[in-house]
Amino acid sequence: MNWLAHLNLSEPTVAFRLGNVIADFVKGEARLALPVEVKRGTDCHLLIDAYTDAHPVFQHSRQRVSRPNRKFASILIDIFYDHFLSVHWLDYATQPRTDFIAEVYQDFLDFTVGQVPQARKFVEHMVQGDWLGEYVEVDGIGRTLARVSGRLGRPGLLTPMVEELTAHYTGFEQDFAEFYPQLREQVRQSGFAV
Repeated sequence: MNWLAHLNLSEPTVAFRLGNVIADFVKGEARLALPVEVKRGTDCHLLIDAYTDAHPVFQHSRQRVSRPNRKFASILIDIFYDHFLSVHWLDYATQPRTDFIAEVYQDFLDFTVGQVPQARKFVEHMVQGDWLGEYVEVDGIGRTLARVSGRLGRPGLLTPMVEELTAHYTGFEQDFAEFYPQLREQVRQSGFAV
C-alpha cells in the first residue's frame, strides 16, 4: 500500500500518521530516536507492508502485471491500490477525501517544525506536489510513477507502466475491493485503532 492507504489505516493523531508515512525513509538508529507515537506509526507501516506483500490477493494483482514489468509489480500495485482507495474513499472513511488530505498536509507541516524536523523537506515536497490528491486520476498515477522513478535513480522508468493500470483496471479494482477490508481488519486485530 502507498501513502494514502497508510494514512487511512492510521490512528487519528498527527504523530502516528507521520510515522506511518515516513517509515520507508527513516530506518535503523534514526527510527529508534523518533518520538514514541511516531515510532508506533512506523510499526503500523511495517505491519501493513508485511501483510500486504504476503497476501494472496496482492500476489494475484502482481500476476496481472505483464511479465516484462513484473519485477516492479509490488511498487505498481501499491500505487494502483491507492488509486482505488481514492476513487472509493467514502467506502472506507467518513471525512471527505479532499478535507482529509488538507488536514493531513497542515498537520504535517505544523508538526514537523518542532517534533520531527528531519521529515520537513519530505512533507514540503508532498504538500507542494499534492502527492496524496494525485492518486484519484489515472494521469496522477502516471506522475506518481515518474516521481518514484526519480527516487529509484532511473527517471522515466516506471512512467509508461501506468498502462498496466488501464489494461487491467477492472481486475485491479476487484482485487482491491477484496483485499482492503481484510487489511483494515488485520490492522485492527494487531492493536491499532483504525
